[in-house]
This record gives sequence, structure tokens and C-alpha cells, in this order.
Amino acid sequence: HVGTSAEYRHRDISQSVTYNPQTTVCTYRPVNVHGNYHVEVKMDFTRLLDRQNRWTWQSNLTARLDHSVDHVLFEDQTESCENAVNTLTLHENAYLQYERGPLSLRATGDADWRHSEGRMRDFSTLNAIDWQYGLSGRYTLPRLKTTFSADMKMYSRRGYGERAMNSDELVWNASVSYP
Repeated sequence: HVGTSAEYRHRDISQSVTYNPQTTVCTYRPVNVHGNYHVEVKMDFTRLLDRQNRWTWQSNLTARLDHSVDHVLFEDQTESCENAVNTLTLHENAYLQYERGPLSLRATGDADWRHSEGRMRDFSTLNAIDWQYGLSGRYTLPRLKTTFSADMKMYSRRGYGERAMNSDELVWNASVSYP
């Protein structure tokens, strides 16, 4: 499957602000902004890898460009000005799965890269990547009709300005269920 989409918004509303230094009062006013848009291209691919249909591989790739227009007020200004940020996002999600009767095993991977650039004078270009990978499994005991499930995923982030945001977190879930 291959697809594309585009959206252009001509009259979005943004919040502008005026600051009066004598009274220290901020006045907010909704204003129309023009030129918000996004363009997206997507490709999904699924393939059975054996004749018994036990092994499946799937890949989903998306590229998206967002152009966002709004208002910003800088510390040394009294009137907000129009601002634009462009964000390019590339996203890949893939898995390999084995299924045979009551047994299901899956290995997954997911990566999301974002590149953002803005026209603001203090805007720091962002090149961030979030990725996750893991394993999951499920098995149902046929006679007892009891299902054992477990999944383990590593969530990782890099490229953010705040050190605390650049992290690795391992999450492990397990459950037993009976109808």
C-alpha cells in the first residue's frame, strides 16, 4: 500500500499577545494566521514468509512535513509576532511474527526521527529520535483455556535539549487470563 495526503489550512486562529510594561497587563487576542499545512507520504508492506502462513513480516514507513504558523512574544518585546516552524518527521514501524495454533511470538521495532527548524531568533533546531524495540509472546493452554502473555520493550530517546528527556526505559508486562 502506498498513499499520500496533503492539507492546507487558510484561516487558522492563533493567540496574539500585547504586553503593557507600565501596567504589566497582557492582552490576548485571537488572530487569523495563514499557511499551516502538512504533506504526508506513507508506504505499508506486509509479507507472509512461509507456505504455512506462520511467519509474517510487516513494515510501515511514513514521511511527513508540517508547516505550523502561530504567534510568539519575546522577552524584550511588547507585541507578539508571527512565527513559523517546519518539522520533518520520518517514522518506521516493523515487526516479525510467528503464529502456530495457540502460540504467538512477535519482535517489533519502531523509530521516529524529527527535525524542526523555526524562524524565531532563539529557536534551537531539533534533531530528535525516539525508538523502541521489544519482544512479545502469548500461549494458551488448550485444555485449561488459560492464556499466558508477556511483552518487554525498551523505549529510548535522544537529541532533546533537556538531559532528562534523553533516556532509556525498559518496560516488562506479564499476565495470566482465564475466560
